[in-house]
Amino acid sequence: MYSQHCAAEKGQSKSLKDAQIMVRFEQGNLNRLQHVKNILSLILSEMKCTLKQWAHNYQTRQQLQQLDERQLNDMGISRADMIEETSKRFWKD
Repeated sequence: MYSQHCAAEKGQSKSLKDAQIMVRFEQGNLNRLQHVKNILSLILSEMKCTLKQWAHNYQTRQQLQQLDERQLNDMGISRADMIEETSKRFWKD
């Protein structure tokens, strides 16, 4: 009887230890998942900023191209400078 009782307690103890190990494992996975989520969030944020910058570059170069000689002179920009700037690809600063 005593040995059966001890075996049952050992079984429960093992189950408890297994459950504790699983909880730690799951917490570790949650921490890893949160870390991955944070990294992906940062990457997406950087991509969003980059896309906004590219759109801004494109739009301002298009607007610069529409200016006449007088408007360029008012801004202190030569026609050659305007051509150089507007010939750049949108991803170039």
